[in-house]
Amino acid sequence: MGRPSSFSEAYKREAVAQAAASGNISQTARALGISNKSLHSWIKTYGEPKRLDAETASAQQLAARVRQLEKQVAEKEVRRSGRWWSPYRSARKPNAKSVKCV
Repeated sequence: MGRPSSFSEAYKREAVAQAAASGNISQTARALGISNKSLHSWIKTYGEPKRLDAETASAQQLAARVRQLEKQVAEKEVRRSGRWWSPYRSARKPNAKSVKCV
């Protein structure tokens, strides 16, 4: 991973709000003297989630949103428990040494 950010969370949230107000991420990033990649990352982290209407959204959009929410729940579980967990991780298979043949 890269080095820790020198920007505070409040600054990041303000930058996200400015980008949302202007509607132009590149121009906002240039004005603030940060990279587009950083601003996009901040928007993903601190921005308002896009609302999906279940009646008009496609099945792909809904499935992507479910995956996104499952990932967020898994990340919260990691922070809470201090260990890695994923709903997609299969049960642990025993290795040859742990299985005794009779």
